[in-house]
Amino acid sequence: GGGDAPEPGRSYDVAGVITRLPAGPGTELMIRHDEIPDFVNRAGEEVGMNAMVMGFPVAEDVDLEGFAEGDSVSFTFVVRWGQPRPLELTRMEKR
Repeated sequence: GGGDAPEPGRSYDVAGVITRLPAGPGTELMIRHDEIPDFVNRAGEEVGMNAMVMGFPVAEDVDLEGFAEGDSVSFTFVVRWGQPRPLELTRMEKR
């Protein structure tokens, strides 16, 4: 049981390289990110994540103006398991 308050989520600060910008609404930003040693899975276990190319839905308040494929970036994404959009990129800046 317990309350139905939405999970605050976990945020991760990661470095990576943009491999593809979103093609339009509803499409994801593709980033080749570095290893994330403290990544926690749905069961709450710290399992880590290898470096890989991954798609990130971008939060509405993140401005992608001025970013291009091949840019080195540092970014933050939040994971809220069980939500319609469990992953969301919430901050990005050029390195």
